[in-house]
Amino acid sequence: MVDTAPVLLRQRLLSELRSARRAAELTQEQVAEEMEWSISKIIRIERGSVGISSNDLKALLALYKVTDQRQVKHLLDLARGSRSREWWDDYRNDIDAAYLTYIGYEWSASRIRQFESMFVPGLLQTSEYARCVAGQYAGQDHEIDKAVRIRMRRQSILDRPTPPHATYILDEAVIRRHVGGPHDPGVMKRQLHHLVRLASRSRRVTIKVIPFAAGVHFGMRGPFTLLGFRSGFDEVLFLENQRPGLFADLTITGDDPSIRDYGEAFDALGEQALAPERSVEMIQEIADSIR
Repeated sequence: MVDTAPVLLRQRLLSELRSARRAAELTQEQVAEEMEWSISKIIRIERGSVGISSNDLKALLALYKVTDQRQVKHLLDLARGSRSREWWDDYRNDIDAAYLTYIGYEWSASRIRQFESMFVPGLLQTSEYARCVAGQYAGQDHEIDKAVRIRMRRQSILDRPTPPHATYILDEAVIRRHVGGPHDPGVMKRQLHHLVRLASRSRRVTIKVIPFAAGVHFGMRGPFTLLGFRSGFDEVLFLENQRPGLFADLTITGDDPSIRDYGEAFDALGEQALAPERSVEMIQEIADSIR
């Protein structure tokens, strides 16, 4: 379970618990009655809104007639792992819960597919670019410092011996918008140079740009991220709202049609985008034009 975040272990646990309940041919209402719980408790457990204690888990498994000791141990290990703390838990009182959830999934991802229409993706931002963006949404200096610190810590996954395969598709507006403004054009210039370096040095990071000339495209609906994991874990879709780092919706079920729909949309966007080599050339040309 190396590099497997608690949120992902929780997803696996809840998926297996739901499967065990269905195999036992029990409804949530019947489980609540047998366990002498409120129906809301079993619903919250299966949704992941609350954790589950080892005692409650053992009781559920007995009710579901899960008696194989290896399977019982496996599920108890998942439950214990899902309750462990990670570095981002230190910020639980400071940032949005959905952002914390995203960090947890991202930390364990083996594949990242992200479309951005407004900002450089967080894992690709320089600290000064991140500070400019955070400054628009966090009022106090200490809040900005914290936002940048979190973003930089997230980026360490790209420095692992085996980092995730990451493909980023950017609307041309992302690389044209001068974050930093006219008073500090160097911020954007250095950010664009950073993108060129990342795309050039790593075979696991691919950056593609959709030029304005491509016209209307699916990504104009808004930014989104698809995170994939090694076998046994469902793909996750995040739909980002208008505040960077917050997420309006997420789907954690691999069978959900939206996973397939957005996966197909990402492939279509890739067809509309420039090839990686030409995209890097465009980024470099725009960087060179900034004075």
